[in-house]
Amino acid sequence: MEVEVAVLRNVCWLEVTGKFRTVALAPMTKYKIAFVVTMTGSYYHWGVPVTFTVTLPNGKKEERVESLSTVRQQRW
Repeated sequence: MEVEVAVLRNVCWLEVTGKFRTVALAPMTKYKIAFVVTMTGSYYHWGVPVTFTVTLPNGKKEERVESLSTVRQQRW
């Protein structure tokens, strides 16, 4: 499996968009979407909650709010 990695140097807004072909997914099965985050060097202001939103094929939006201040440095 290939994984794309983004390195952010100085940012106040990040929006990730994409599409996934759902025809290969089995009906009545739960799936997860994961964002893997690691912090390097100095970082600040991550005490502000981050909102993750996914839009489902039926148009319904699911949101989850997390704080990235608890992410350990240099750990995947």
